[in-house]
Amino acid sequence: MLQDEEEGEVVGRGAIRNLEAFAAARWDWSFLEGCFGQTRISPSDIDACVERNGHFLWIENKPLNGGLDTGQFILLSRLRKRGDTVIILYGRQEEPPWFMQILPNPKKRVEMRDIRAYVSAWFNWADGTPVHG
Repeated sequence: MLQDEEEGEVVGRGAIRNLEAFAAARWDWSFLEGCFGQTRISPSDIDACVERNGHFLWIENKPLNGGLDTGQFILLSRLRKRGDTVIILYGRQEEPPWFMQILPNPKKRVEMRDIRAYVSAWFNWADGTPVHG
């Protein structure tokens, strides 16, 4: 946990500490329209990424009944096919139920401890198997 200097509140690492500054730094990517040829390609964001020893864990979160749009599905599927680990979390962090999907598997209902256990197991694997090259 970190102490927020402006507000004095304690926040977790990786949390948005200043929502106003976060919003002010957001880019409108529409200026790139036309840069990707005659396609519907546009920039995408992924909610979290962790790298350990050349291994990548990508995490995307969606509303409980939400889903990936076509472009984001293609992006995440291709990250998975190149050997990265991709998790999609469904639901609000503050209130269960939660569902987790580890591509290419279907989503399943989980508890917070299940998410933590999977991420910890991924880290232990990545920590012990460095990618060389």
